[in-house]
Amino acid sequence: MLKAPFDGVIVQKFVENHEVIAPGQAIVELSDAQQIEVAISIPESVLIRESDFDQDRFLCSFEAFPGKTFPAKIKEIGSSIQLGRQSYPMTLTVSLPDSGDPNFVLIRPNMAATVTLAFKRNNPYFIIPQSSIVAPSADSKEVNSGNTAQVMLYDAKTSTVTAQTITIHQIRPEGVEVESGLKPGDVIVSAGARFLESGQKVKLESSEDK
Repeated sequence: MLKAPFDGVIVQKFVENHEVIAPGQAIVELSDAQQIEVAISIPESVLIRESDFDQDRFLCSFEAFPGKTFPAKIKEIGSSIQLGRQSYPMTLTVSLPDSGDPNFVLIRPNMAATVTLAFKRNNPYFIIPQSSIVAPSADSKEVNSGNTAQVMLYDAKTSTVTAQTITIHQIRPEGVEVESGLKPGDVIVSAGARFLESGQKVKLESSEDK
């Protein structure tokens, strides 16, 4: 008799009935029905604000189950950038309702997920990466309090970007403080923004992209 270390769902079998197996050989792939892990990438500008993370408000949603969100907690953050990317790997554990709950969903491996990270609001301004600034350059001496600049705003419905004018409050080590021009939920381009034009179609990077 085989005994699993936790309750879950068998998502894949590696052997057939009555097949002879060797010690240590994988028999099945078991998915935890109530707690899963989600892997994402975060830029340096987000990583340096780790002390400001508000994990009580971290949320995860899945494209397969629109309208449903689940609490998430950080399991670990990679110590170095990922090969071929300017971002750090982060793994979160997502808690799911049990099978008797009306909100129960069966999450299978490799389902597309979206993670919403929350910060403690000890700063009244949005902070964005300097690499998001299109014009003028974020490292230019012309960027001062009250100056305007542009970022590329992503529209999920059309998969296009549009230049959005913002007002800069000041530049801090962790990024650019935005006084106006952005609202909660806006998605902006954080890398390569200067190479894009308004109306251009783009594709969001996923954890499976190389």
